[in-house]
Amino acid sequence: MIAYGSFLDERASVWWTDLAWTFAALLTGLKCMRVSAGLEQHERLAWRLFGGACFAWFAGMLIWDYHELLRGALTPFPAMSDIGFLAFAPFFMAAFVALQSRVPRYAFTVVQIAKLGILVCGIVIAHLIVLLEPIRQLNGNWLYVSTALAYPALYMSALVYGIGSVWRLLERGLPKGVPLVLLGFAFHALADTVYAYGLLGNTYQVGDHIDVLWLIGFGLIYGGALRRQYGAGARAVDAASSEVGGNLPTGWRGYDAMVPVIAVLCVLLVSYVYQAQLTPATIQMLFPFAFMMVVFIAIGEFATQRFQSDIQWKLAQSEAHLRAVLSTIPYGVQEIDIQGNILFSNAAHDTLFGYAPGELRGRNISMLLADPKEGQAIGSYLAYLAEQQPPPEPYFSADRKQDGSVIQIQVDWNYNFDANGRVVGFISIISDITAKRLIEDQLRQAAAVFQSTSEAVMVTDAEARVSAVNAAFTAITGYAQEEVLGKTPKVLRSGRHDDEFHDDMWRTIKEEGRWRGEIWNRRKNGEVFPVWQAVSTIKDDEGKVSHYVSVFSDISSIKQTQEQLNYLAYHDPLTDLPNRLLFNDRLTHAMERAARAQCQLAVLFIDLDNFKNVNDSLGHPVGDELLIKVASRLRNLSRKDDTVARLSGDEFVIVLENIHDAQDTVVLAQKLIEAFQEPFLVRGHELHVTLSIGVSVYPRDGSNVQTLVRNADAALYRAKEEGRNDFYYYTEELTASVFERLKLESALRNALKNDELVLHYQPLISLHSGRPIGVEALLRWQHPEFGLLPPNRFIGLAEDTGLIVPLGEWVLSSACRQMKAWLQQGCDIERVAVNVSGLQLRRGDFQTTVNDILLATGLEPEHLELEITENFIMHKTERAIDILDNLKALGIQIAIDDFGTGYSSLSHLKRLPVDKLKIDRSFVRDIPEDANDEAIARAVVALGRTLQLKVIAEGVETPEQQRFLISQQCDEAQGFLYSKPVPAAQVADLLKCLPALIASHSS
Repeated sequence: MIAYGSFLDERASVWWTDLAWTFAALLTGLKCMRVSAGLEQHERLAWRLFGGACFAWFAGMLIWDYHELLRGALTPFPAMSDIGFLAFAPFFMAAFVALQSRVPRYAFTVVQIAKLGILVCGIVIAHLIVLLEPIRQLNGNWLYVSTALAYPALYMSALVYGIGSVWRLLERGLPKGVPLVLLGFAFHALADTVYAYGLLGNTYQVGDHIDVLWLIGFGLIYGGALRRQYGAGARAVDAASSEVGGNLPTGWRGYDAMVPVIAVLCVLLVSYVYQAQLTPATIQMLFPFAFMMVVFIAIGEFATQRFQSDIQWKLAQSEAHLRAVLSTIPYGVQEIDIQGNILFSNAAHDTLFGYAPGELRGRNISMLLADPKEGQAIGSYLAYLAEQQPPPEPYFSADRKQDGSVIQIQVDWNYNFDANGRVVGFISIISDITAKRLIEDQLRQAAAVFQSTSEAVMVTDAEARVSAVNAAFTAITGYAQEEVLGKTPKVLRSGRHDDEFHDDMWRTIKEEGRWRGEIWNRRKNGEVFPVWQAVSTIKDDEGKVSHYVSVFSDISSIKQTQEQLNYLAYHDPLTDLPNRLLFNDRLTHAMERAARAQCQLAVLFIDLDNFKNVNDSLGHPVGDELLIKVASRLRNLSRKDDTVARLSGDEFVIVLENIHDAQDTVVLAQKLIEAFQEPFLVRGHELHVTLSIGVSVYPRDGSNVQTLVRNADAALYRAKEEGRNDFYYYTEELTASVFERLKLESALRNALKNDELVLHYQPLISLHSGRPIGVEALLRWQHPEFGLLPPNRFIGLAEDTGLIVPLGEWVLSSACRQMKAWLQQGCDIERVAVNVSGLQLRRGDFQTTVNDILLATGLEPEHLELEITENFIMHKTERAIDILDNLKALGIQIAIDDFGTGYSSLSHLKRLPVDKLKIDRSFVRDIPEDANDEAIARAVVALGRTLQLKVIAEGVETPEQQRFLISQQCDEAQGFLYSKPVPAAQVADLLKCLPALIASHSS
């Protein structure tokens, strides 16, 4: 013990190193074993081999410690401990082999062993050449030499192989912690190589600095185990390599093919550098290792070829199997590249879209999308997926089949990676869910209908126990679903129906499968109410009754509103008078009563004069209120038994029964006309409304409703034509007049299209100079049947029908175009006058129309004069001022036509932007015989002179009238004295001869 203690004292500086190696190896091995639990098979095996390497080192250290610490002697070399130290490297080699193989393969293992054998042989040969002299000095102790050379041979081979393995694993997924393990092994390889070189040179001493390298190596291996235990796993492994065994990483064949070349080149390089030492004896010593190296190369090449053939065979077998599977599954399988081109599709896929198997390959999936916008965006979306790689999620799409029909599909997809981990495409499984969607939609619709329908729905089982009710059931009956579940419909019985009624109802349900009818039920609050109910039977697949469905609606409001609906159906909603339907019914019955009593009855067709002006100027609300007051006044003026009805708009009709002759209607007609002289007060407006009435008498003027009403309407038109505010009886001549009017209206609508309208022109004469200064455009209709019609035959009709607007635009455009032509021909006239209807002016775009026509014809505005009736200006004062201001702004001249007939207000007149007053022909016709006409003409001329307006007199037919107007200093004249209206072609010649004619009248 004393001797042992002295030995320990001598070894005190290094004994802790031995213990550190021992426990470092043990702890590291245990950590590697613990990490291996829970990993996949190939990685679990690799970490167990890492742990086995540490345990082998631990075993070697136990033997070492036995010699060093227990026996107190130096460990001999070689010793049993070297087996554990040397086994450390092969364990690591095996671990890296396992990391590269997901499933062990015989050929792959042989290739790796051959590669390691090549490396070992190359390194041994290199060391034998380089260390030849130290080896010779060992006096042939080949066990010592072999053991010493085994360290660099095994460790350096394992290190080179490990580096190559890590490089290859980077391409498909390097597990966390492996780089640290490799770095720790590198420290071991460095330490053991230096240790071996020291042994061969007899320079190694325990406790040298290389001892620390072993401790660092175990520390790094332990750190790698911790990293793998708590770090994330490797990235995804190439699916293709996994499919065929996972034993051929990208670049593997090229790398392994280079191993023999690199080993031979290294041997040749060392031989060249140390060629002086290559004696025959040395070469003979190297020959066995060189031979073994060649054998390992041959084995590796054979195994590689075998491995390649095995892979190709398995690939072909796997592909054939995969295609067989894909051809039988009922789902579409599709492989596309990142541009959306179809690389592969199975038969089910192509059939799903209506194509023959294989027909879709090479085409782009955009052609299958139903929405063209999605087809345009699919390329950028696929590029986004390839770049960002979001987690794959199923999506739904509407696609179009070859026949054009649209189907709903579900796509379950995933990425397709290449060997470098880049996305090269997508693999999808496609399911046709059109029928499923249809069923789902139908179920959703059914559920929505069940809950949202306004009708109560009650479902019972075969024993008539309630199993479900909807929201409308609760709203109608007051019972919540939980209050009626499991009960029978008897909870709703009102007691109004006897047992026989219910027995008959259930008998019908069982025999016919349905029943419907009106029934009285009772609400939760006890109220009895009527419902319209339908009960249907639902049967299962075996034909047995499974449920009954009762649908009913509360018809209380229907019964209450039936009378209101009947009333509304037969009455005008605005005035509450009978409408046309009730009027026809009452008139029919009145005619039957009159026929039985052999008496007469009359129909008074009533229309409000100029009612449209009220709507246009004051708005429809005022017009509606006026109609209500009119209806009330008509009712108050009629007898209790008479029917007063509103047919439409401002048309009313009164049925006057029990009259003895037609003259009995005179009293009521006059009474109505006189009563309507009193104005109506509506919303602060005092409105004067007159009536036009047409009267027809039964049976003289018609024996049925249609004839009697039509004839009364014809009489009404005559009343309007004769000045309104009057009544007329129907005569047969009126029928012909109405027919002619209808015929004329139809023809007038086609007159513009058929080019039947023409313009004649009448000269305007300056009374100061005695020469023509302009013309007035006057419209004529060249009717194909009635000949040339003057404007009084159709202008009123055009006003009533609204045709005056297109007619007026045509007149204005034609006149401007003709005036431009005359000016270009050199005619000495200043302007053309055109009459404008009030209806044209009421349109808000008349100024734009005039401006467009002037631009289109090229006529300067100063050559155009618009004649506007005094009646329009005086009734629409403010609006007229705005319209005239806008027209005046264009530069045209404005004249007030028919001046003196419209009761003009001087206060209004002075505000108007007009240039001329036109004395109406009615005030010129009787000059000089009628002193009143002379006075009016004189007053108008004086008014114009005072307001600085020109005055023109129309209808001048005698030299005496001309001389009177000249004496009053009237500016212009127009009439038959100078010329009747003539066609445009005669105007130029007329203008030349007019000065002489005017001069003859003045003398």
